[in-house]
Amino acid sequence: MSREIGGCLEIRYRGFISRIYYLAEVDLFYGEVSNCEQLIVFQAQALQKTKEAMYQAIDEYLDNERIKKGKVIDEKKMSIELDLTCK
Repeated sequence: MSREIGGCLEIRYRGFISRIYYLAEVDLFYGEVSNCEQLIVFQAQALQKTKEAMYQAIDEYLDNERIKKGKVIDEKKMSIELDLTCK
């Protein structure tokens, strides 16, 4: 049985909102982007590595979208914000 410890960490990056959770039983941080139509997930065994995996997953998603649609991504949305409570 898995359970989340201490709620979650919410991180905003490039206009996306990600929630990171911790599974004590397997010593694993995992997360997903909550405001994207496509499923974007990531995981690692340390919080900093999980955040890096999130940045990489979002950057790869944006690169793929840019290639598929020929869109220019709005670089103004590159700010990073942390919120320690999930709503």
